[in-house]
Amino acid sequence: SFDVPSLVTIWPLPRSFTNGSSTLNVAPSLRLVQAPESELLARAWKRALTRMFPWPYDDEPQPGFPKTDGQLATVAIAVASKEEDLRLGVNESYTLSITPSGSNDAAPGDWACMITAPTVWGALHGLTTLTQVIEPLPQREDGGRSYVIRAAPWYVADEPVLPYRGLMIDSSRHFLPVSAILRQVDALSMNKMNVLHWHSTDAESMPVSSENYPNLAAKGAFSPRAVFTHDDIRAIVAYARDRGVRVIAEFDMPGHNYAWSIDPNLTSLFVNCSDLYPIAQQYWVASFDPTNEDVYSFLDTFLGEMVKLFPDPVMHLGGDEVQYACWNQSKSIRDYMQKHNLNLTELYGLFEKRVHAIMASHGKTVQSWDEVFTSARNVLPSDAIVQVWRGVETLTAAVQSGFRAVLSAPYYLNGGFDMGGPQVMWNDIYANDPIPHNLTKEEEERVLGAEACIWGEEVNQFNIDGRVWFRASMLAERVWSLKGNYTGKMGKDVLARSIKQMCRLLRAGIKATPIDDRDDFFRRDLWAQCEVDLPPSAA
Repeated sequence: SFDVPSLVTIWPLPRSFTNGSSTLNVAPSLRLVQAPESELLARAWKRALTRMFPWPYDDEPQPGFPKTDGQLATVAIAVASKEEDLRLGVNESYTLSITPSGSNDAAPGDWACMITAPTVWGALHGLTTLTQVIEPLPQREDGGRSYVIRAAPWYVADEPVLPYRGLMIDSSRHFLPVSAILRQVDALSMNKMNVLHWHSTDAESMPVSSENYPNLAAKGAFSPRAVFTHDDIRAIVAYARDRGVRVIAEFDMPGHNYAWSIDPNLTSLFVNCSDLYPIAQQYWVASFDPTNEDVYSFLDTFLGEMVKLFPDPVMHLGGDEVQYACWNQSKSIRDYMQKHNLNLTELYGLFEKRVHAIMASHGKTVQSWDEVFTSARNVLPSDAIVQVWRGVETLTAAVQSGFRAVLSAPYYLNGGFDMGGPQVMWNDIYANDPIPHNLTKEEEERVLGAEACIWGEEVNQFNIDGRVWFRASMLAERVWSLKGNYTGKMGKDVLARSIKQMCRLLRAGIKATPIDDRDDFFRRDLWAQCEVDLPPSAA
């Protein structure tokens, strides 16, 4: 049988590590003896204790378990910088050591954990790693259990391969309550992922409240109960920041926004092409009129309000699937194109140039779907970020043209469900390198990372956890730990570590779907069946 006790349990796999053969007891009396004056880290330590000890602790010797070689008594955290600005490219490296304590007041057998990092964001990852090396032993009849660290001493030196490690969620096709979004943030942080891309609006609904345009959500949301207030948004952003996760809001335009046009005060900003595309079947085709100056005045005001709610330097403006035929059936748009000697693609480029300028005036960099690159690259500012969903070839073209890019094409988690076709399997995600292999070093550096996407047509708060996790965790290790092709059969260590991580997600209340490999998994082993052994808080 596979030697699970000797397994390295850290997920994603660290850049480098060494370990030994000692086993340490760990108790909730574990003390934080040194840390910078950071409220963010203080809150993270409290969360870490909850993750470490999800069941009642019992210090009685575990029947059938070898005697431990000591106890982890203290944790110290040292952070070089007091700066707590969370942004793309921030240093997320850390080191972690678990060694015999050298303190003068240490008791016999005491060991100490030391986490060092340039920034608090690296320290957060170090705390996550600490929670992963602490393992619960099987439950006693009285309900208590002990906790141990195996294979001490430990030394971990770790940092991500790629700076952008994300998940896109869609709250417009089916409303996602705040609690469901926060669960995704928890899962992201537990997997050392750092971006929540929030596709907040689309043709089906406009659930984001606006003080400047109150009818947008009042008319465009599914219900008054399906609206994100400003307080909701601030709470989500703050919750994510506390866990090292950036929130990038997306407001898709110029298309995918029929629900915005339901506001009677804004209807004139949109092209009415219902004769060509009946609203009942193809409402997603509705689009802003790119020739209407009032559109840009509206967007300046609306987006100016949104940038105050979403402080990340990047905002996503969609730009995908614009149906030019909708524009072309409008006489006023055809007249405008003739007057200004524009074709439809150039008109699209004009819109993108204007909205990028608006965002620049508000201090934001724009991220967009790859149509903005393929159809309007000549008007894009040099700092634009291209999110590629239509193939790796587009990613290659974007970075070779000097733009930064994020890859999503192989990581659409809807595949095999509402999108049809084959399901995107966890082992395919793990094996798929987001960096094309024909790039120069400079071009490789423009590949920021990768993002899994879960569109909302068949997803709500009841099934989102299982659709996303554990498959997105495979992407987490891909973009944190691995560079280059992963060839051959998935190793037993990857499969077993993934089960350990899935169990941690389940214990945190995230209803992850199990993954399976019929050749390598041992279904009779209790460690692989943690669904039957959850703390009351997660059951």
